[in-house]
Amino acid sequence: MKNTRILSAILAMLIIISAFAGCGGKDEPAQTAEATDEVTTAAEETTPANLRANFKDSLPSDIDLNGALIRFTARNGDVDTASEFFADSMNGEVVNDAVYERNLKVEERLNCDIEYIPQNVNCHGGFGSVVTKSVTSGSDDYDIVANMMYDNMSLVLRGFYLDLNSLSYLDFDMPWWNRAFHDVIEYNGRVYSSIGELAQTVLSGTFVMFFDRTAFELLHPDEQSVYTTVDEGNWTLDKLIYYCSTVYSDLNGNGEADEGDRYGHFFTNTQTLGADSFTGGCNIKLVDKLDDGSY
Repeated sequence: MKNTRILSAILAMLIIISAFAGCGGKDEPAQTAEATDEVTTAAEETTPANLRANFKDSLPSDIDLNGALIRFTARNGDVDTASEFFADSMNGEVVNDAVYERNLKVEERLNCDIEYIPQNVNCHGGFGSVVTKSVTSGSDDYDIVANMMYDNMSLVLRGFYLDLNSLSYLDFDMPWWNRAFHDVIEYNGRVYSSIGELAQTVLSGTFVMFFDRTAFELLHPDEQSVYTTVDEGNWTLDKLIYYCSTVYSDLNGNGEADEGDRYGHFFTNTQTLGADSFTGGCNIKLVDKLDDGSY
């Protein structure tokens, strides 16, 4: 019971501090009392009631983990993932410094030490086997595991994780948690994995599609603007295929489809997992949760 309370406290505190990291600003010049009153009144009238800064954490003020060591492990083969949890020192880079300060604040408030244990694997696999080896061998290597969700689910089914709903201090109704994901992944009142603003890659890994407007207007002179198509709600996979299917040209004249030719669509490189974006972009659900909680 003691260990689970420690884990829930550290998770709650890390994600809370992450939610507020970067909210501070530079000192503002002094204002007259009249100007300040006007600004305050305007803010009161326009500030949404659900503004993030209005949500205070519900952690007890007297939590003391008595110097406990909390061990995080995550894949280190992807730079953006490693930077979510650990920073060696302040270096002037905004995200790096926010992560560094967050960890210090958590350690100070909860009286604990955070240890980051990197795994030299990337998003294309290998991390699940690291966790599996540790658990099946009975080793006590890690307290918290950060893994790709698609890889994590098989580990959940093998019973490797604690039920997060059974832990104290974790309030999944708070806005720094992804409640939509939580509701889908919860089964019979239990949830073994969750996601929130501690995972910066939820935002930094957002997919985006660019197009060459000059080439589009040259190759499809009779078509309306792509922007108009999107605004009218007519941007579909069929439309993408239609636009791209006649674009290819063997520009270098070597009779092969290779670098130097013109293509209708391509991913920036093979490491982007760009095809994943089409599932969500086409509103394809991998699972449907029924009213009785089954899938």
